[in-house]
Amino acid sequence: LDTSYAHFRATLPSDYEIRAISLCNHNLSPTATYRITGGNDASFATYSYDSGWLDVWPIDKGASEWTWLEWEDDRFWAGTYSGESVEGYRASTVLLLNKPIRGKYWHVQIRDEGNFDGYIELGRVFLGPVWQPVYNLRYGAGIGWNSRTDIAEARSGTEYFDVKAAYRTLRGELKHMTTDEAMSQAFESQRRMDVHGEMLFVYNPSDTLYMVYRAFLCRYRTLNQIEHPYWNDHSVPIELKELL
Repeated sequence: LDTSYAHFRATLPSDYEIRAISLCNHNLSPTATYRITGGNDASFATYSYDSGWLDVWPIDKGASEWTWLEWEDDRFWAGTYSGESVEGYRASTVLLLNKPIRGKYWHVQIRDEGNFDGYIELGRVFLGPVWQPVYNLRYGAGIGWNSRTDIAEARSGTEYFDVKAAYRTLRGELKHMTTDEAMSQAFESQRRMDVHGEMLFVYNPSDTLYMVYRAFLCRYRTLNQIEHPYWNDHSVPIELKELL
C-alpha cells in the first residue's frame, strides 16, 4: 500500500455495536496518522462516526513520563517513541469510542510517509464491542513476556539461540461482579470465545502513553469457573495469551 495515503473498507455481516477499534500488529512509523469513519451507508456519503485524523503513536504534550530523557534523545524532541524503539514491535493502535456506534460499513485511512519499510502492513484490524468490568482487576494482576527462544548447549558449554518472537500474557482476577455481570459478560464471553476466539485486551483505557505495552490481541489461555462466594457476588480468574 502507498505509504503517503492508503485506505481500505470493511463490510461487517451486520450493523454490529462497535466501540473498540484497533490496528493490530502494524509497522506504522512514529509520525503516521490514521482516520476511521463508519456507519450504515455503503457509499460513505454519510457516516455515523468520524474519528478525524489521529496520531498512530501517542504524542507527549509535556507529560512527566518523558522528563528522564536526555535532550539528545530523538524522543525528547519528537515527543513520541523513536524509530528504533518501535521497529519490529507488535504494536496495536487502539481507538475507544465514547459511546457504541452501530455500523456495518467502515473505512480506514492511513498516512505514513516516514514508514521505515516503505510499505504499510497490518496484522489484523479489530472492531468490536467493549466489556469494561465495573471493578478493575484486583491488585496482584501480572503482565509480562514469555520467551519462545530455544537454547542449545554445545559440549564446550557455548550456548546457541534459535530466536523466536516472544509473546505477552496476562494473569489476574475479577472480583465483586454481580450475578448479572458475571453471567452476561464473564460466563458468556468464555462460552463464545472458548480458547480460540480473538479478543482485544486493554489494561488501562485512559493510559495512552503505555497503551502499546499493555494492549494486545489475545485469546483465553484457559477457561476458569465463575466462583460464587457470597450472595450476588462473583469472581473469576483471568488468563490471556497474546496472538502472534
